[in-house]
Amino acid sequence: MATCAKCGTHFFQLCEDAGPLCPRCLATEVSLQPLRVTPILVGLIVVIYVAMVANGVSFSDPTTDALLAWGADFGPLALRGQSWRLLTSMFLHAGFLHLAFNAWALWVLGRLTERLLGSVAFTLLYLLSGIGGNLLSLLINPLQVSVGASGAIFGAAGALVTLQYVRKLPATALVLRRDLAGIGSFVLYNLFYGFTHAGIDNGAHVGGLLTGLSLAAFVPLPVAQGEPRPQRRTVATFGVAAVLLAFRGTFVWRARAPVAEFGAALKLLDDGQTEAAIQALQHVVTRWPAEARAHYSLGAALLEVRRFDQAIASLRTASRLDSLNTAFANELGIAYLRNDQLDSAIVLFKRTAGLAPRRSYGHANLGLAYLRAGRAVEAITPLRTAVDVDPNDANAQFLLGNAYLATQAFAPAVASFDAALPHAKDSARVYLRRGVAYRLMQRQADARADFEHAVSFGTRVAADSEVVADARRGLAELGPATRGNEVFLDAFVDVKPAVVRAVLERVLRELGNGVEERLRWRSLVFGRLYDRQESHGSPLNGLSCGQVANGLGRRSPRGCPRPGEAPRAPRPVSPP
Repeated sequence: MATCAKCGTHFFQLCEDAGPLCPRCLATEVSLQPLRVTPILVGLIVVIYVAMVANGVSFSDPTTDALLAWGADFGPLALRGQSWRLLTSMFLHAGFLHLAFNAWALWVLGRLTERLLGSVAFTLLYLLSGIGGNLLSLLINPLQVSVGASGAIFGAAGALVTLQYVRKLPATALVLRRDLAGIGSFVLYNLFYGFTHAGIDNGAHVGGLLTGLSLAAFVPLPVAQGEPRPQRRTVATFGVAAVLLAFRGTFVWRARAPVAEFGAALKLLDDGQTEAAIQALQHVVTRWPAEARAHYSLGAALLEVRRFDQAIASLRTASRLDSLNTAFANELGIAYLRNDQLDSAIVLFKRTAGLAPRRSYGHANLGLAYLRAGRAVEAITPLRTAVDVDPNDANAQFLLGNAYLATQAFAPAVASFDAALPHAKDSARVYLRRGVAYRLMQRQADARADFEHAVSFGTRVAADSEVVADARRGLAELGPATRGNEVFLDAFVDVKPAVVRAVLERVLRELGNGVEERLRWRSLVFGRLYDRQESHGSPLNGLSCGQVANGLGRRSPRGCPRPGEAPRAPRPVSPP
């Protein structure tokens, strides 16, 4: 008398090698199915990644703009009529390592799941698990931009767990039993890693896992005794699951309605409708008072229209809600700086520099605040730190040159301007300042050449009209090339500090006025709430994705922080 390994029934076993199953369980023994879909899915995510790279997307560190253009998931867009992002984001990856981890996991888990469920059932389970994971991600953290197949892969892992412990697959699935410990370790490790490390969309992991666990409990299994494959029952089962997911999606849409309003407000900012955007954002923060990024966006919009007191109030709220966010501290410092509250600005920029010591923008803004306060000597130390952190930061080099100029250290000023020129977008200003330094060093020929360059480059940019006027005045005071006794700006003959400060005031006025007028809001529409430096007028630049899990990880791009977390990489400073 033998005991069935599946149902526990006692039965007569005619021969020793007949197997551990009773006749009834043997009739329903699962038949391992051919492998068709998994190789296609792996090939598809690889082909899409290659196409992205071929079209200019970074091989290892794609920007948020690039990922969103290809279909990344992002709440303010997905909740405003672009629900297709719930599907397309499953096939995108943020860099080669991210792709490699997910492709490997899909190949291992996908093959096993497909052989047990069949191609049709596995395909539907894969897609619904990915969508289910993205829905939970939208509910938990709707402002996170995320890509990756890991939600769907966790669905496959969950299905395997259900098939073993709930459906109790028979002996033909010994391969499952052999690998089950590894599957459990994989799931637990990646969930733990996602909860303890930034940049991982654990909402998609958990949502995909729960969806896979649930679906595998009901999907019909292929049988080995020549019965037709239950395709109709399979489709019906997944049809019901799709309807349930649709109801879940409706709940998410209603629960996250303020996110859609937030996205609409940011779109208004992107279109230049700042006043309308401010009204919309005020409504958003009323309905969503605990969201720091909404307060940040409102403060930045108010700063755009020079309503400094209101901007400071909103930015202080954002900084209070997320005290470790360097972008919020930096923007609040900028608001104080533009409102001539220089002591408060210095405090905020010190905090920014402390939160992100390996980023140049906090140190550079601190130096600028010292310069605006007439404390040029104190400005030199943070500005030197900024250029040590990033020698290619043309803005910091330019500010350092002006600090040296204000302290009559003309040779170091020239060296700083030299370092700024190769990376400067507005080289006319750099040539003008270096020309001033050369003239004060009595190097008339070099000064003349720099003033001529300032005129040449400055005439190409309408905003540089004052630079061109100053450069032409410098050339006029130098006189013909054969003359060498005239001194540019007569008051500089004795190099009086008061006069140097007067010229520096022009520099600081130019540095401090152009940011809000030229700021583009495209980055905010795409969820990139980055740091910007008051000393330049460049648009917000795209950033790349966050950390990669050591195992399977769904990545959220750089600059889209999780709640309570500092941004992964603040916006780089653009050259002057």
